[in-house]
Amino acid sequence: MTTAHKVTSVEIKGNRLMTLSMLINNKKTARGKTKVLIKIIIGILLIVMIYNLFKAMTVMLKDEPKQANMSKYIGRRVLTSVAIVLVILIAMATGLIEPNPRPY
Repeated sequence: MTTAHKVTSVEIKGNRLMTLSMLINNKKTARGKTKVLIKIIIGILLIVMIYNLFKAMTVMLKDEPKQANMSKYIGRRVLTSVAIVLVILIAMATGLIEPNPRPY
């Protein structure tokens, strides 16, 4: 018989006694919240990237000399793309997100 389910540690936090399994569950919920936060950050960055792409398109079509250069918005879009890739790579390296092993 294994003792994997046996409580081996008790920790006091505030006025609550927390068993080892409760501590592990707290870590799992924190990791789940972090996964959701990563997805929200990536979503916001994608929206910013698309906004800058369309803003560059409007500047290109209007061709007014007083407006900002189109390259300003295209540069922001490229910078946002780099930020998205970095966030994904860091999240994969730390284990916050897992790549799909079978993409088909």
